[in-house]
Amino acid sequence: MEQVNELILKELNTIILKELETPGVLLTLTRVMVSKDLGYADVYFATIPDEASPSAKQKLDKNRGVFQKILNKRLRMRPLPMIRFRVDEEEREAAKLDEVLSNL
Repeated sequence: MEQVNELILKELNTIILKELETPGVLLTLTRVMVSKDLGYADVYFATIPDEASPSAKQKLDKNRGVFQKILNKRLRMRPLPMIRFRVDEEEREAAKLDEVLSNL
């Protein structure tokens, strides 16, 4: 399962880098968690600035069909999980904790 997560993360990073324009925003896919039955893949992302997350999620969701289609062509695994994008709250919390610790 770990290899499937890494493969999907690598391929989606490549696809999104080429297919999605996010001017003024750094978008990073942080991790992928595929369900045990391979029905879906939760793709977590973070943005800089942090406030851009809602608009980035909207763009990702809008283009999900395009990403899924390209992923289907590149990967030969069946079934291929349905992609669901999620804001990575762990990254956000880690950044806040780092900021608090640096202020001490």
